[in-house]
Amino acid sequence: MVILTSEAGPQHLQMTAAAMRDRYSMEHGRSPRAESLNVASVTMSCHQDPDKNLLKIVQTIHSIMGRKPDTQLIVFGEMTLGWYDPAEMPEYHREISLHVDHDSLGPVSMLASHYGIYICIGISENDGGIICNSLLLFDRRGDPKATHRKKKLSKSELACGYHKGPDDFTMTTIHGLRTAIASGRDLTGLSTIIRLRWKRPDLIVLPLADESDPGFIETRFRGRLFDAAVVSANRFGREDDRYWEGHAAISSPWGRLLEKTVEEEEILFEELRFGSRLNLPLRIFRKIFTRVPIPFVLLGNWKRLRKFI
Repeated sequence: MVILTSEAGPQHLQMTAAAMRDRYSMEHGRSPRAESLNVASVTMSCHQDPDKNLLKIVQTIHSIMGRKPDTQLIVFGEMTLGWYDPAEMPEYHREISLHVDHDSLGPVSMLASHYGIYICIGISENDGGIICNSLLLFDRRGDPKATHRKKKLSKSELACGYHKGPDDFTMTTIHGLRTAIASGRDLTGLSTIIRLRWKRPDLIVLPLADESDPGFIETRFRGRLFDAAVVSANRFGREDDRYWEGHAAISSPWGRLLEKTVEEEEILFEELRFGSRLNLPLRIFRKIFTRVPIPFVLLGNWKRLRKFI
């Protein structure tokens, strides 16, 4: 926003600090670290037809921005453009795979640019004949800012012809916040957990294709592991013989579930607050508060949580 004063002279052409940051961010793709972020998590019932899913995604984005125009990040689930059953439908998964460009996902790219928001969406990607289970993050200009290709594939995904990605998570930034993008299966294993902790993410974006999490045990446990806010999104409903219960949640850096949903199509909204990295005593207290209970939670739910170790 430019403010013109009544006095003459170029020194009186003033620009607010906020506007200067916005201009720098858009021109250079960088921004100072935000202390809060307005997020939306979408749990969606998917159609077998990718075109119908893309139309539904577009309508959902418009709906979100109509309801909450201050939203800055929208997260959809894994493989949102189609059904997810590589074991029974290998040919179908290859058929719906897309090469990532402005033509294939143009409507999503244009809406990210139109509203000035980040959008994360899961697709079956075809990169020159190599099929990957990919998560794409579009930035505020509508450009693909980051791509995470799932590494820890299931046996059915491997049999279907999917290729492993290079890493268990992909680091990027959203409004200056250090952000990790991964699928739920990728964030398992002690070495992965330790490596991600060393990255000190502010935010974890976690699109899922996860059938169930009774009592949100895994969701709560994951929220305590990384000293970071976690935004998950999922799919809901029956797809042929497979049923997805649609569990998803938004948790704070303190490991507290702020919003959650299960057994329905739903959009979760939350303003995540991060505070300053410079407040060392608070960061130390938060680490103690979130991590001390971890061994007890792990022992009490060993059968459910042992995959994390």
